[in-house]
Amino acid sequence: MPLEDRASGEMYTLQIQSKPRSTALIAIDGLLRHCSQHMKRFANEYPVIRLKSGSYESKKFGQQWKPVYAPVGKTPKASAAKPDTSVGADLNDQIPF
Repeated sequence: MPLEDRASGEMYTLQIQSKPRSTALIAIDGLLRHCSQHMKRFANEYPVIRLKSGSYESKKFGQQWKPVYAPVGKTPKASAAKPDTSVGADLNDQIPF
């Protein structure tokens, strides 16, 4: 999975090395579903996702680390500016009545 550091523009490739791999794959599947729904809802914006790490206890392998993808905002497709990932920017949606 390709990732971009918005501060430096450097590109990374996420490689899954945890055991079992299914946990990381489930996290990626959830991220892709979130992005797909976001792009349907907001066609002119990209979601901004922060990569974090979480852990869980596996009976077979002990404590395991897993990726956690936290949606932190959105940015216009046509903009090259650094996105505002503050809570206020994420909660400024218009509520239609």
